Amino acid sequence: MKKTLFLLLAAITFMACNQKEATIFTLNGSVEGYNTSALYLFEVQNQHYDFIKLVDTIPVTNDKISYSNDSLETQLYFLSTQADLYNPETHEQGAYVFLRKGDHDLKVIKNDQKKMQVEVKNFPLQAQFIEFTKEKENIGNRKVLDSLDQLFYA
Repeated sequence: MKKTLFLLLAAITFMACNQKEATIFTLNGSVEGYNTSALYLFEVQNQHYDFIKLVDTIPVTNDKISYSNDSLETQLYFLSTQADLYNPETHEQGAYVFLRKGDHDLKVIKNDQKKMQVEVKNFPLQAQFIEFTKEKENIGNRKVLDSLDQLFYA
C-alpha cells in the first residue's frame, strides 16, 4: 500500500513538473517606415513619469527582427529607435508594448501621425493597452480641455 501511494505521488509530481512553461522571450516580425539598424528595448519602471531603463538592443536586418532573451519578465516595455535616454526623440520615436514569456509576432510601423505603433498578434492585452492609451490621450488632451474651459468659463 505504501509502495503504491509512493508511486502514485511520484507519478503526479513527475506529470506536474513535466508541463512546459515558456521561459524565453522570442520576438519576430517586421519594421516598416523606419530606416534603422536596431530597436532599443527599455524596461518601464514608471510609465506616468516616463522612467525607463535600457535593457537590450534588438538588431534590425532587412526590416526584420529576430530576438530571444531568457532573463526578461512579463511586463510593460518601451521600444524605440533611439537609445539616448536624455534625448527627447527617444520618447517621441517609441511605443509602449506588453510582452510576456513566449513567442511574439511583432509589427512595428510608423503611423499617420509619424509615431511608432507596435502590433502584437494574438496578445489581447496589448490591444487593450492601445485602446486604453487612446482614451487616456483623449481625456488628457489639453487643447480639447482648454476649448471646453473657454466655452464654460469665458
